[in-house]
Amino acid sequence: MDTRVHVPKSIRSWRKNAGLIVIHLLLVAGAAIVLLPVVWMVLSSLKQEKEIFLIPVRWFPAKLQFSNYVQAFRYAPFDKYYRNSAIVAT
Repeated sequence: MDTRVHVPKSIRSWRKNAGLIVIHLLLVAGAAIVLLPVVWMVLSSLKQEKEIFLIPVRWFPAKLQFSNYVQAFRYAPFDKYYRNSAIVAT
């Protein structure tokens, strides 16, 4: 005697789709949590020094300061760091 309950195909596919939607929402939320600090770091690197510590926090800089990167490359010998990393990695 067969005691299994017959579930219509439309309900099974709805449950499967609902599960996939939940999984994708969790993946998107996880990706946002992981990427948010990276986005914050890049946006902060383009701010003026006084803008970084403003309260309330401003996400986007009033004026992009690419000169921060020029200044960083002048003060630190990044070419030496990259060369050392390449030597160690090979």
